[in-house]
Amino acid sequence: MFTDQDPNHAGHSKTDTAMTTLHRGDRLIGQTGRAGMVYGADPGGWGPYRLHTEATRSVSPLSTRLTVDWTFRSATTGEATALPLLAVRFAPALDDLNRAPAGGPFTLPVYVQHNAGEAVRTLAVQVSYDDGLTWAPTPLVRVGDRWHAALTHPADARFVSLRAQAKDTRGNAVDQTIVRAYALGNS
Repeated sequence: MFTDQDPNHAGHSKTDTAMTTLHRGDRLIGQTGRAGMVYGADPGGWGPYRLHTEATRSVSPLSTRLTVDWTFRSATTGEATALPLLAVRFAPALDDLNRAPAGGPFTLPVYVQHNAGEAVRTLAVQVSYDDGLTWAPTPLVRVGDRWHAALTHPADARFVSLRAQAKDTRGNAVDQTIVRAYALGNS
């Protein structure tokens, strides 16, 4: 939940509130008071799943609220198998204080990581400059396996919040929100 752009890094943070739930169909099969971790009794076999996690924190002015919902289909296997989960990653060029310039155009690189290696079918990104009270869609340009979101940072905004939805070719999906993903200022 609090990792950087490197897929080999695991990020952790002190949270004020956290919760993760796992459903198979409409049945709750696991729940914890932790962000991004859940244990549950899977009834086995092939089926639809919904994994939800959320966290709030006040130890930093950035990433103050995170919410992620995954929907996927999976089956019982005889060995450890990665779930077909997607993660939308944002890779903005920021200064040492995690700020981008306010008051002008800004290109935000975006890419999707996928545990199962499926191709991404759709990606949508929205931006908020008021801590998620209102959202606006952002234009995306695809270049290979990455995208670039065209933003215009307002001169009076202090933070950028990001929301994204992605779906792969098998119908597995993610909907994630990062309130205060990065700051704005005079770099």
